[in-house]
Parts: sequence; structure tokens; C-alpha cells
Amino acid sequence: MAVPRFQLFGHGLIGANHTAVVWNFGNNNPTLIGRTHFALGAGAGLDVNFKEHLAYRVFQADYIPTLVNGRWEKNYRVSTGIVVRF
Repeated sequence: MAVPRFQLFGHGLIGANHTAVVWNFGNNNPTLIGRTHFALGAGAGLDVNFKEHLAYRVFQADYIPTLVNGRWEKNYRVSTGIVVRF
């Protein structure tokens, strides 16, 4: 099967974000504060394929908003690298 030279892709995620903090100010009773929030993710990118299982990811851009205490935190990520497919 022939592998296309260029491959565009997109993805979407839905899930949760959990944050935990342990406070211990010298007492023997540490306090654990944990919160779980709703999270989303969407992104796209471009791969340049060299072989069936090896490619160079030219870019991958993601938008990852998280709902924290009723407000949306907007997070962005851009990456590049080598892709090994199994």
C-alpha cells in the first residue's frame, strides 16, 4: 500500500482536568485540596511521510480550553517532531 507523501490530520478530545495540592505547614495533618474540571481539546497538523512507519511532523497546533470555577482558561500548544507509527 502506497503511503501519501503529505498527510493532514485533525483531532478532538473531551475529558477532565484534575489538580491536587497538598498543604502541610508543620502540623501532622496535611490538607489535600483537589479539583476536577471539564476540559476540551482540538487540533490539526501536517506530517511529511518518509516511509510507512516514519514521518516528520511539520507542525501540530492545539487549542485546549479548560473550565475552571465557571471561567474558561484558554491554552494553546504548537509542536513539531519525528513520528514513529506502530
